[in-house]
Amino acid sequence: MNSNEIEMIVRATIEAMEVYGGERGFMESLHKFKLGEEKLELWISAFEEGGSPGIRALTESFDMEKEMVTEALKQINDFFQTTWPTLQHRVVRRRNRMTVSIKNKGQNNYYDLCQLRFTPFDGMWHLYWKRNNGTWFPYVSDFDNIGGLLWKTLYLVKLDEFGCFFG
Repeated sequence: MNSNEIEMIVRATIEAMEVYGGERGFMESLHKFKLGEEKLELWISAFEEGGSPGIRALTESFDMEKEMVTEALKQINDFFQTTWPTLQHRVVRRRNRMTVSIKNKGQNNYYDLCQLRFTPFDGMWHLYWKRNNGTWFPYVSDFDNIGGLLWKTLYLVKLDEFGCFFG
C-alpha cells in the first residue's frame, strides 16, 4: 500500500472517529479497511506527528546526500556529548534512517534508544521510539517540533514527556 492510500485511510478513520466517537469510529475503520489495530494506530500516529511527510517517513526510504549524513552525525554526536556525556552511544545509518543506541556505564550491551528519519522532499526529521515488540513507532509530542530540525527533534528525546525512551 502506498503513502497516498494510507493517508486516505487515516483521514477516513479520523473522520469516522469524529462522527461516531473515538473508539467506535476506530473500530469501524478496522473492519471497513480490514486492518489490524496496531497498524492503524501506527499510521494515525505517523500522520499526527507529521502529516503526509510523517506517513512517507514511515513507509518510504530515501537516499541522503553525503554532506547531509556528515552534518547529521555531527549534530547527533554533539547532542549526546553535551546532554549525556557519560552515556556511550553509536549511530547506525540505513539510507535516511539513523538508529541511535546507547550503553550506560557498567553495561555490556547497547540498546536502541531512538530512530531518526529524514524526509528530503521537505527537509524534516521525524522521531521514532521502539515498542516492546520491537517495532518503531512515531513519537507524537505535545511539544512543538517546528520545522523538523534535527536538533529540535533530538531535544524531544531529552524531554521524553511520555517515558518512551528512558521509561
